[in-house]
Amino acid sequence: MAETVIYGTRAGPFCIAARKLLKARGIEFQDITLDENAALRNDIRSQSKRDTVPQIWIGDRHVGGFSDLRALDMRGELETMANL
Repeated sequence: MAETVIYGTRAGPFCIAARKLLKARGIEFQDITLDENAALRNDIRSQSKRDTVPQIWIGDRHVGGFSDLRALDMRGELETMANL
């Protein structure tokens, strides 16, 4: 199973939605909060080339944010990718 990691905030609506979606699909994930860690947030911003949260990785692949995660799910690719 590929490691899934979410970098986000505790209360952000898209962060919450991403967690709910992964839980609904039975995909375990590491949840890393950026609320009080400006250095890590800047590092994730640099890696992802995006300023929004959440930023999600499955294995070595940067999925993107919640909309990207949802699109993967709607295409039926999310569970397959997470189970590699």
